[in-house]
Amino acid sequence: MSSLSSLKSLGQHFLRQPKILAKIAQAVGRRDVILEIGAGRGELTAFLLPQAKKLLAVEIDRKLFALLKVKFDKSRHIELYHKDILEFDFRRLGRKITVVGNIPYYLSNNLVYYLVEQRQFIDQAFLMFQHEFGSKLIGRRQRSFLTFFLQYYAQVVPLFSIPPSAFYPSPKVNSRFICIDFEKPYGRRCWCEDFLWHMLKVVFSQRRKKIVNSLKSLAGKIDSKKILADLGISQDVRPEELDLKDFIRIAELLYRRFREV
Repeated sequence: MSSLSSLKSLGQHFLRQPKILAKIAQAVGRRDVILEIGAGRGELTAFLLPQAKKLLAVEIDRKLFALLKVKFDKSRHIELYHKDILEFDFRRLGRKITVVGNIPYYLSNNLVYYLVEQRQFIDQAFLMFQHEFGSKLIGRRQRSFLTFFLQYYAQVVPLFSIPPSAFYPSPKVNSRFICIDFEKPYGRRCWCEDFLWHMLKVVFSQRRKKIVNSLKSLAGKIDSKKILADLGISQDVRPEELDLKDFIRIAELLYRRFREV
């Protein structure tokens, strides 16, 4: 087994409470193919096995991978991968799968972007994050570029919170278990998506400013006050106070004005 210090260096906190593990498996439900990110010591893996016709377990840690090989040696419908999940080729699976994982903090941001890139191969992702990061994805606290980027491509559903006592070693914060449903993208499509993402990166790099001031560096000669006025959006709001529909409307009108100049 990996030492406690090595677990901490990888940001690994293993679930150890059977009731929580069973609750996660129940939330995931019966699936054809489940891919588990960071199978670790196999506690959650054992609960997911009965739920899937095929279970793909990915683990980057060499010692933990060796432990998994021994533990599930006689399980016929499981495939083990000693691999970084960010290098896993979803295309080779040839079908949509369900992703499940307890995600260490250091990986959270990059993983969400990677799953969005691979969304055509994923129906739903059931993921556990540190509570604050999960709340950001849901959009309840500290909204960011990532909040809106994810919510454009998927519906984000909060499921339940998990206390530190459910893990070993125990983290210092609660965790949040959420479902990212790629089968239910945001209903309103933006016809200038690349510009939308560029605009959102600009305004959230200046998140403390009012939206009218955040847009000035982007709008150039175009009057950002008039853009907001034409859309019925207050000039006093800050980026975190707007929703995705507002940003799409701003992006489309601003881009249209650029083309008219």
